[in-house]
Amino acid sequence: MTEQDLTLEDLSERVDLSTSYLSRLITGERNMDVRHLYAIAAALNVSAADLLAENQNVAVAGFVGAGAQVIPFDDYPLGHGLTEVQAPAGIGKVVAAVVTGDSMLPRYEENDIVFFGAAVGPSDAIGSECVVTLADGSKYLKKLEPGSAPGLFNLVSHNASTMRDQRVESAALVKWVSRQRRAA
Repeated sequence: MTEQDLTLEDLSERVDLSTSYLSRLITGERNMDVRHLYAIAAALNVSAADLLAENQNVAVAGFVGAGAQVIPFDDYPLGHGLTEVQAPAGIGKVVAAVVTGDSMLPRYEENDIVFFGAAVGPSDAIGSECVVTLADGSKYLKKLEPGSAPGLFNLVSHNASTMRDQRVESAALVKWVSRQRRAA
């Protein structure tokens, strides 16, 4: 959550709880006992008080491509967007976007909502899954790796070809993903 690249599955492994049970704790469907509160706080490297803080509503700024090219990204005035979603408590300042495309399956699916922090220089995001902005303004959800020359980066997918030697303007680390799975 905070400055970490954690999914619900990653966190559930760290605290030794099932993903479904942890999800119910986070959404308030189940009451969190003190033992779970401190275990989750320790796993996230935040205080228990941070976890008890009110959840914040975040504007969904637009779409981010996981295989699909998305231009432009933020068509809305600052603080507004397609809709609002609730961000997990303790996550800090974030922006949200809806995933479109399937190149990051199975980790990210179409219509999942990713929460990400402020943009950083691409060199500071090497090895992380990020919302990447290219020089042409397009936005992608990819893992960032070094390219073949300084100033160039590879955008790695889970199940599609790597986009090699791209000029990346900025990268914002994914902090959380809200799964929007559809029933079969």
